[in-house]
Amino acid sequence: MLTSEQLKIMFEKYRNSFVTFNTDVIRTTGLLIRKVSFKCQGTDNPCILYSCSMTEAKLLVPFNDTLMGDLSMAENKGSIRLVFINPEGKGELPLFIHVEITHSSVYKGGDIPTYFLTAKFKTIPPNDLIEILGTFLDNENSDEKRIHDRIAINSLTQTSLGIQPFESFLIVGHNGKKCILNEISIMSAKVLIHGTPEEYLDKEAILIIKISTLDNKGEMIGKITRADEISRQDKLLSLIIVFEQDKIPAEYKMWIGEYLEALALKRPMEL
Repeated sequence: MLTSEQLKIMFEKYRNSFVTFNTDVIRTTGLLIRKVSFKCQGTDNPCILYSCSMTEAKLLVPFNDTLMGDLSMAENKGSIRLVFINPEGKGELPLFIHVEITHSSVYKGGDIPTYFLTAKFKTIPPNDLIEILGTFLDNENSDEKRIHDRIAINSLTQTSLGIQPFESFLIVGHNGKKCILNEISIMSAKVLIHGTPEEYLDKEAILIIKISTLDNKGEMIGKITRADEISRQDKLLSLIIVFEQDKIPAEYKMWIGEYLEALALKRPMEL
């Protein structure tokens, strides 16, 4: 168990760093995926934790007729229940976090519509969550992170960059499908999409990103190097597309580079 000072340092270091809960991450962190739920107006809605930072979470909730009405009545307030395997011994570690839904969309990329919810934490999350996420992030491959230096697409970066993440489109072979843009860098992107790993892994692809500041879209040619299952039952995947370096538009490189430079200059003042 970390000390309060160590937890404080870890929170400040990683507060806005997102962890995507693919099958490897689920196994490493001990998340019990079948016990994750979003509660609103007294109703527990089973859901999928897609990604999580120490300040907000992104949830996928199967479509139902009452959730949007419940959210309206609750003024977009609710709570998330996350359950992990207790790292200090046998048993479970349930965590409850009060949240406000800051964005909701219906994703129709698969057979069954799904609500995509962005849940902002109302307070600092439980110490156990800070330790679980922080420890995982500490153990990440730092070299890969530096090479890609991906920007997480959240409400702030979405506005700053002029990106419409739910209007992204991935083309593999002769087939195209709508996807959700989750992270971008000069060299790569991470998206959420319905399908199976076999459909995408090691395939050539074109990712079309709608960007208002770059004539409404960026067309990136690359190869899908990772296809991680988020939910086997719902056939949800997290894909990483590595762009072909000689086909990355110069305007796109400059656009991302300028944003990262501005972010680096701003970050020390916020800590």
